[in-house]
Amino acid sequence: MSNAKTPIRIQDIRNRAARKLGETSTNQSAKQTNKITGSMVKPIHVSKTDPLVKRMMQYKKIN
Repeated sequence: MSNAKTPIRIQDIRNRAARKLGETSTNQSAKQTNKITGSMVKPIHVSKTDPLVKRMMQYKKIN
């Protein structure tokens, strides 16, 4: 009996490699993303006499 080998198709190998690379890159990006839980922005209370607020108001008037 002769050995029946399937021919190696370059296009199939490229498709398989692209699929594998795509899977690993999506898995890595999913692992690296940080999940945000809770409120990241906390309110602060400022008055109109604060130096930063005064500077912002002057900038707004000029522009």
